[in-house]
Amino acid sequence: MYIRGEKLRRVSDDVLSEANPPADRTRPLEWRRSFNSVSFRVRALRPVTQYLVTEREWSFETEKQVDHWAELKPTARIVYTVEGVVDEEKQRDKIHCLVKTDEEGLFTAERPRQRMRVVLRSGDPTKGHKKVPDGVFGGSLVRVDFEDGKDYLCLEANVPTAQLLELYAALKANPMLELDLSALVLSFSYEVEDALREWYHPRTLLVSESTAAPIGSIIVPPRSDEDEEKPQDDEETKEAEEPETSHAPQPASASSSEQLLAAMARDIAVLSGTAKRMSLALWSALIVLVLVIVF
Repeated sequence: MYIRGEKLRRVSDDVLSEANPPADRTRPLEWRRSFNSVSFRVRALRPVTQYLVTEREWSFETEKQVDHWAELKPTARIVYTVEGVVDEEKQRDKIHCLVKTDEEGLFTAERPRQRMRVVLRSGDPTKGHKKVPDGVFGGSLVRVDFEDGKDYLCLEANVPTAQLLELYAALKANPMLELDLSALVLSFSYEVEDALREWYHPRTLLVSESTAAPIGSIIVPPRSDEDEEKPQDDEETKEAEEPETSHAPQPASASSSEQLLAAMARDIAVLSGTAKRMSLALWSALIVLVLVIVF
């Protein structure tokens, strides 16, 4: 964790240390640089297409007679770009930028005032570079504050063209698309956090004004976070899965009507027979009663 206003001393390109450690400390605590995986939620995406036609090959030779047309070469290629902004409310790790102080070799750190931006561009992997191995798609994290009113971090990286075309298609299908982006940011992390934190704990990372940041992965979420945070109850899910049925009485078919009439006729016949038997029983009882009274 970085304390605001704390001063750090540059030990080497890969190590910063406390400038004013406590007297009872055996050694100053350090910030050590490495590639740290940082995740970003990127929204407000928009596709940008750039058509390159002609390029100029720069030459630093100072000749009196220069063939200007020889510096030009045809390009005839298309560069696909997807731009967006980072939703910092859903960002776990915080990135601070190192700032030089008036004291030689001492730095403080601060966060840019505006939201971080992301630019993903179709490009070729590295080839024949002195430090970077062949086949790696490069990227960089740069602080943009050279203009008045602008102060933000910009992650600009190359990705394979086939992946950019897939993103183009996904954006066309869903203009409200958001991405979960993972970048490998060459940054300083606090040795205490590295030793004690769990992988899911938030942390603070320090970067210079420009640092390497190739893309690790790009994930297109299948649905929004709001849907995931509000799962349906079992009854609601059951109602959604079962088709809605009408409780109004359905008209009977011709065969059903005939069966109903036949059943009613049988019931009437049974009732009629029962009534006749009851009537005979009553008359018999009445006759018996009369005979008893007379005799």
